[in-house]
Amino acid sequence: MKNRRSNLIKIAVTLGLLLVMVFTLDLSQVWGALASARWADLAIALLLYQVGIIVRAYRWQALLRAFGITASLPRLTRLYYVGMFFNSFLPSGFGGDVVRMVELSQDGADTSLAISTVLVDRIMGLLVLFVMALIALPFSWQLVPATVTLALLALIAGVALGIYLLLNRPLVEALARRLPPVGKLLARPTIAALYASFHRYDRPALVRAAAASLVFNLSLIVTQAYLGRAVGVHLSLGYFFLFVPILSSLLTLPISISGFGVREGGYVVLFGQAGVAAPQAVAMSLLFYAVNALTGLVGGVLYLVQSARGLRRRAAGSS
Repeated sequence: MKNRRSNLIKIAVTLGLLLVMVFTLDLSQVWGALASARWADLAIALLLYQVGIIVRAYRWQALLRAFGITASLPRLTRLYYVGMFFNSFLPSGFGGDVVRMVELSQDGADTSLAISTVLVDRIMGLLVLFVMALIALPFSWQLVPATVTLALLALIAGVALGIYLLLNRPLVEALARRLPPVGKLLARPTIAALYASFHRYDRPALVRAAAASLVFNLSLIVTQAYLGRAVGVHLSLGYFFLFVPILSSLLTLPISISGFGVREGGYVVLFGQAGVAAPQAVAMSLLFYAVNALTGLVGGVLYLVQSARGLRRRAAGSS
């Protein structure tokens, strides 16, 4: 019931934001920008995004190796593509993480370790992203509306508090003693094993994961710059270094379906401060969603092929 209510709220927010866009924008200009997009720039952006998938798979591999779990980079890359499919087409945006956990467990990894590596993989990505956004804010405070800044700071503060509690075992144990619900939660075998696994990562693994996150976010910035070039936005790369981490951070807010409405509004507000016309900004946001969706569709094909192979193996084993 709670998930259903949450999804209904997301649908309402998404429709509301999109309706605002429909009634305040000249959609023919948006379509014109998309129709005249330069294919060469789009191809470069799409290629860079695929490189980013491989970089994230390497980040996950570095975390797995810290536990002695061996998984090839091609296998992890395929799982990332499959995860992208579920993230792109499910309302929560986190369905892909669950799929990666399940697939890794089926490969023979301990369930708590599989969950831990996927969660830490996600956390490391968000941590580096938020640090980049915090660095960008002082340089762009005149360009970013106060409401966006406050929402971003609240989001970062909440995540920072969660990470602090995750890493501060004595404090969590003290809370468990004083707050019975927390104690009951941590007493569950799966939760206890998961929490313990978080504290078994060595520093080199975390450093490699953070470095991979930085490389990925830099590739994402350049990807967005090429999408801008595709629709005639020729801003200096510095603007993208300022705006992309902020936009990416805002898109982690679970308030709309697949970021629709939030993404388009964010592009219009931020890039509008740099002189980009609203139709071009919306076209950029839609192209970025298209890149995500195309990448997700590749993952969907890989998932179907993998499922078909599994069915054939089971059929052969039962005959």
